[in-house]
Amino acid sequence: MLVDWTEAWIKRGVEEPDDLMGWPKGDGGGGETKLYAADSLLAEAMALRPVVLMAAEIQQSPTLAKQFGEPAKRYLELAERSFTKWDTRECWRSVKGGGLWIVPSFGIDPATKGWSEGYARRKVEGFSNPANKQNHIACWMLAMFDATKKSIYKARAEQWFRLMKSRIRERGKFLVWNCWDLAGPWDYKQDGAPRLDCSEACFLRKHSRSNSSHDF
Repeated sequence: MLVDWTEAWIKRGVEEPDDLMGWPKGDGGGGETKLYAADSLLAEAMALRPVVLMAAEIQQSPTLAKQFGEPAKRYLELAERSFTKWDTRECWRSVKGGGLWIVPSFGIDPATKGWSEGYARRKVEGFSNPANKQNHIACWMLAMFDATKKSIYKARAEQWFRLMKSRIRERGKFLVWNCWDLAGPWDYKQDGAPRLDCSEACFLRKHSRSNSSHDF
């Protein structure tokens, strides 16, 4: 069933201007504009993680590898190309205390089928993904490390988790953190205001030290 589902998903992919596969949608890929179509890093991470984990299991089982070894190999190659896509599109940012992934401020221009004008500013623009999305992406990175043993994936997950840990604060018997925090110049508007008002749009997630329950 996983192979059948994954094959159907891959068939819907399209070749993008940098010759890498994507699944662009027309709302800016999670950004603030509808002027271009763009991929979603979160969506790819959540789709690829179970595929990567299963592909690794297939390769380790002689019985499964005999029947599904070829697609498993292709899936891992696709996952690595997807990582390369986001990395070369400058969506990873090293910051004080670690690193994180951003939503790019460019995509595919529907008129030209090439990159939208924001591509030229890809190294300095974007929007930091909130913590819950960063965690999903980091879990994909850990799956990639488990499957390939390549240290780059483990390093990226670790850098994010170090950053998130540095943002956690004590509040009585709770540990609290914001859904989203400013991470760099790209998270500010032209007038200097944060692109997201943490006092209104962010919530505090509280984790009890005494048990595993959550209080929102």
